[in-house]
Amino acid sequence: FLFFFHNFSVMFCSCSSLLVVQGVVVVVLVLSLFAVRTTLQATPSELEEKGWIKRVLDHLDDDHDGKISLLETQDAISNELDSDVEHKADDFHKGDVELVEDELFASWKTNPVRLWTNKDVISWAKKMELVSCIEGLSSHAIIGKDLAHLATSEDLINEICPQLTDRKRLQLRSLDLVMFGPIPTDMMSVVMPIVASFAIVVAALAVLYSNKKNKLLLTELDKVNKDNGAITDLEKKLENYENELAATALKAQELETQNVVKDRAASKVHSVCPCVIAFALYLFLKKLFFFFFAFQSFYFFVFCPLLTRLMSCNMSSRYSDRNRQKFVHI
Repeated sequence: FLFFFHNFSVMFCSCSSLLVVQGVVVVVLVLSLFAVRTTLQATPSELEEKGWIKRVLDHLDDDHDGKISLLETQDAISNELDSDVEHKADDFHKGDVELVEDELFASWKTNPVRLWTNKDVISWAKKMELVSCIEGLSSHAIIGKDLAHLATSEDLINEICPQLTDRKRLQLRSLDLVMFGPIPTDMMSVVMPIVASFAIVVAALAVLYSNKKNKLLLTELDKVNKDNGAITDLEKKLENYENELAATALKAQELETQNVVKDRAASKVHSVCPCVIAFALYLFLKKLFFFFFAFQSFYFFVFCPLLTRLMSCNMSSRYSDRNRQKFVHI
């Protein structure tokens, strides 16, 4: 691909662009070669893995007959393996009474540990509390396939782990992984994060629901407070209106009292005025000598009382109408 890309650039690019393209090609080629070299160095070959598995078989084969029996496996589990899980020989043999090299290598090729990366190996070492081995595992770029080598090689373990106790534990833990694979994940370690996440989600939903309810409650409280304020204002207005009605009624009562007093005074005046007028008219007529005795009697006993009554009624009605109009206006 780089060859054709370079030729295409020579045909269609200018001189300055061609220099840039050639530089890019050289950089990509160098990086590719470095990556391939690193991968080839870090990944052991299948032949090397077979040699390591052969060493594992020799380590477990106490009678050196080229086979691993159930008794030999059980003896290794009881005396050598340092595991948190109680293993059984049947788990390693999987129905076979004896295991040979090819069967052991076939079992190793299906082992999930073989696919571990360096990051997985370091994580496993931290979980096993192999603190002094972590730096060496990282610097030597140990991957899952190399654990078969660690299970039997003391030289590599001595380079990785500076502490003696961790060296032995690393070797036994690696042998445990080669034979039985990774420790099954505890269901609680899987379920608990799910339960915790679900609990967090439920708590978050509960908080959101509570906040929504609180907002609705605060809105209702504000509405109630506004309604109470409006009711208080109406009560104040009603009280002021009642006070105004009371003041108006008191003023009307005072005016009515004044009208009664005035009516009484006016009635006295009205009763006196006709008499005075009649008497003045009598004196005037007497002075003119127009009266006879009979007409004089008719004047005093008939005409004067009638005149007094008419004048009194007329003036009283006029005064009462005027006061009634004032009262209606108020």
